[in-house]
Amino acid sequence: IVYRKREILLGLYAALKYAKKDGLYLVEGPGDVASMHAQGIHNVAAVCGVSFTGEHLALLKMLGVTKLFLCLDWDDAGQKASLKIMKEELRFAPGVTCFFVNPPEEGFTGDPGEYLESSGADKFRELTMTPGFEWTLKFAGEDQPKDQVCEELVPLIASEQSAVRREILIKTLSDFTGIMFQSIAQDVEALRDGKAAQRRERIEAAVQKFSRAGVSDPDNVLALVGTFEKDLEKIEKEFKRNIIGVSYQ
Repeated sequence: IVYRKREILLGLYAALKYAKKDGLYLVEGPGDVASMHAQGIHNVAAVCGVSFTGEHLALLKMLGVTKLFLCLDWDDAGQKASLKIMKEELRFAPGVTCFFVNPPEEGFTGDPGEYLESSGADKFRELTMTPGFEWTLKFAGEDQPKDQVCEELVPLIASEQSAVRREILIKTLSDFTGIMFQSIAQDVEALRDGKAAQRRERIEAAVQKFSRAGVSDPDNVLALVGTFEKDLEKIEKEFKRNIIGVSYQ
């Protein structure tokens, strides 16, 4: 009742005031979270495994966390899990930017906690990061069908908020696949025009937040209803809809 792994990230609420400003490190387990806290790095939460879910993403977006640093273990299992997360859950997440924390050296297969304990927080913070698009692209094989590569990567481009960066990424994907720039650009814009789907996703996140709060604090449900209405009002204003107030209630 208190903790459902597919819905909650361990340590998120301790990290929240830092994560909204500085971004959130996403690690595998409690040991990594403890090691980072011990070294003074507090913007960290754990999936407690290798599965990052749509519920996790909805929660982060609802709480205003817009930047993720994916830092699972640097062994093969961790890297495969990171790629799966990017392709399945973060492939189209408007408003959320994802980076992958690179290992300290080629061939390093330890975990973030081990590296922190041996090298310290300053060295950890100096680790380079690769944006989600570029990191995912490097796993695309030469023998992989080009339309499949585009299917996986176009949503990542569409998630980018900057028009300049979208143009750069479209050219990168066009050069890699040989598919015309204009064709990829059309697919990107078609995804970005899906405002109705984005609005629905945000409302679903608000509903999940209200549902969790109602289960944990049923005696305070009237106050929670007021908070829920404010969340909906913010969403509707963002999507320029004016169906709020008495009629909306």
